[in-house]
Amino acid sequence: MNRSGLNPEYVRVISEISQFTGADFLNQLSQKLAGLIKAQYVYVVTLDSALENASVIAGYENGQQAKTINYPLENTPCQQLASHGSCAYNLNVQQCFPHDHHLVDMQVHSYIGKVLLNSLGQKIGLVSALYESEIPNPDWAHDVFDLFSVRVTAEVERHLHQLALTEQLLELEQRNREINLSSSILQCAHDGILIADQQQKIRSVNPAFETLFGLKQSQVIGQHLNTDMLELPPIIEEIKSADGELKQLETNIIGIYENDKDTASFFVKFYRDITEEQRSKAQLRYRSTHDEQTGLLRRQTFLRELEPVLEQLGRTGQCGAYIHFDIDNFKSINQFFGHHVADDVAKSFAFALKNHFEVEELICKSGADEISLFVQNKNQTEIADLIKEFREFVREEFSTPGFNGNITFSSGASLFPEDGDRSNTLQSNSALALQRAKSNGRNTQVFFDQQIKQSSERFQSIYKRLSEDGIDQRIYPVYQAIVCLDSRKVMAFEALARWKGDEQSRISPQEFVEVCEHTGLIRDLGDKMFKDASEFLCRVRQELGFEQLCLSVNRSPAEILDRNDICEKWLEVLSKNQLSAQDIQIEITENLMINEPEHALRELKKLSQAGFALSIDDFGTGFSSLSYINRYPFSALKIDRSFVADIEHDASSLALVESIINIAKTFSLTTIAEGVETKEQADILQKLGCDKAQGFYFHKPMEADLFFSFLSKNPKIGI
Repeated sequence: MNRSGLNPEYVRVISEISQFTGADFLNQLSQKLAGLIKAQYVYVVTLDSALENASVIAGYENGQQAKTINYPLENTPCQQLASHGSCAYNLNVQQCFPHDHHLVDMQVHSYIGKVLLNSLGQKIGLVSALYESEIPNPDWAHDVFDLFSVRVTAEVERHLHQLALTEQLLELEQRNREINLSSSILQCAHDGILIADQQQKIRSVNPAFETLFGLKQSQVIGQHLNTDMLELPPIIEEIKSADGELKQLETNIIGIYENDKDTASFFVKFYRDITEEQRSKAQLRYRSTHDEQTGLLRRQTFLRELEPVLEQLGRTGQCGAYIHFDIDNFKSINQFFGHHVADDVAKSFAFALKNHFEVEELICKSGADEISLFVQNKNQTEIADLIKEFREFVREEFSTPGFNGNITFSSGASLFPEDGDRSNTLQSNSALALQRAKSNGRNTQVFFDQQIKQSSERFQSIYKRLSEDGIDQRIYPVYQAIVCLDSRKVMAFEALARWKGDEQSRISPQEFVEVCEHTGLIRDLGDKMFKDASEFLCRVRQELGFEQLCLSVNRSPAEILDRNDICEKWLEVLSKNQLSAQDIQIEITENLMINEPEHALRELKKLSQAGFALSIDDFGTGFSSLSYINRYPFSALKIDRSFVADIEHDASSLALVESIINIAKTFSLTTIAEGVETKEQADILQKLGCDKAQGFYFHKPMEADLFFSFLSKNPKIGI
């Protein structure tokens, strides 16, 4: 047959396959076409618009229907076919496309194909045949491809159109689902939502909008929406809700643009109710700046707000005062009446201060029992009078439900501008003045002055040196003998702390002990003195054999009350030095019982049960009470040097000392007199029945080596 004629067999095949449609048609076509041109593989392929990728939609592979796959055209004979419209490779296809590994895997040596064009002349697909050997009749194959391509093209177009319709249908279904979802979200949304058309006429609102504004959708449809805030950040609007409550709404408007238009087709306005959120934020802000119990400013906020007031007063040449108030013995109120009552006392005290001094904002809670305030345009005399009047009010009229006691207060004041022109400076100076008021015995008022400033600087200097150098480097013990007044023999010795330094920088024990007590270093000081003194007593026992010589050491109330394991720690130190608790007398001031009497009783009982002898130090100088020596496990009391100093010349001092000695005898307590400096004092004390004494008349305090030498040479040691 030549190219111009039609083979009857060919006509028969065309007639037969024309009965098929769809994918079945293409697969049948592929099979018939493979048989007609004796090819092992026939494929019908669609192309993407970029002619870079192909998809097999039907085909024949050595007796089986071809699988639908996608593959890139690059480096394949199909790429050449797509580019030129038709092509054929007889026995050399692998050499022409060495990177197409499928040709090798399928053992393909020959290839023939034709591009499918749609009615617009666009390349939409390919028909190709692959041979494992030489093409039997290339001309025949070309004729068949030409004639069949028209029918195949029509079917591929139909296939692609069907795919497009399917995609559109799926897209419509998806959009429908999205619309239904959007509608559900709109209906269920907690935020109010309003939708307006291009003319800014309201078309719909959701249920949340109706609830928020108390309006039905029918009442707002058709109304005008102001879109001035379009696409701007959210703003806060205030409305009155249907129930009359004032609400805060965060609102914003967005535009909906369709088909890349420059003007919005719809406008959507959102209303988010932030009333509770704003209320919570306001509460958090308030709590961060105000004391929750009293409603007064917190200290840092107070200091910050005071600054512009001070600047204004400075510009106009006016004065003022920063006053710091502290309720005396507030810890005892907490302990005996409970926290709730103590809180009420502090609250009532704050309100009374606010009313009396007529301050609204410039007042703050600066501690559990401390209130600070700033009074404008009052000089020192006027401030002193105001405080005096308030003290009288507190004494006569102040009351709090649940509290049937009386309170007193201490206060310290610094004046503006002479004591400082900044809030922090005034606060610091008033706190120093308050501290002085407390030291003066409480229930007093002190104004800041240069003496307080110098004392503070001295305090800070001592603390700095103790902190930088360490307790061990700055403090050392000296020892003073305690003698029996009857035999004048040394019975014990007391360890006393001294400052290590040159004469110009020497600091008194009273100074550095006070610094240690107020800074927490007192524990380190007490531990050092106890350790060094115990080691010294051990040395005396071992080298001199004075087994009955005892040691007296001072311990701070803070050490006993704040450390639950203090008894065990002391016993551990003694054990390391082959000593026992019976070798030690602990001297304690009355403050221990005053501040926390029940706690003090428990701790002192532990020490007494462990074997320590307990002594009240400086008896008679504080708030001495017979209840101390009756209730607490003391075995001795020390008569303060201030009473001993005048017993030779002052009848009242003599009577007082005699009374103390008699009281001690009543309770079977040993008495020890301090500060004995003359023979006359020693003789009087002995005559009054005092048991022991210490002072310069007998022996001065001595450093360890000197005192050791003194003991080794003194025949009057022990009983």
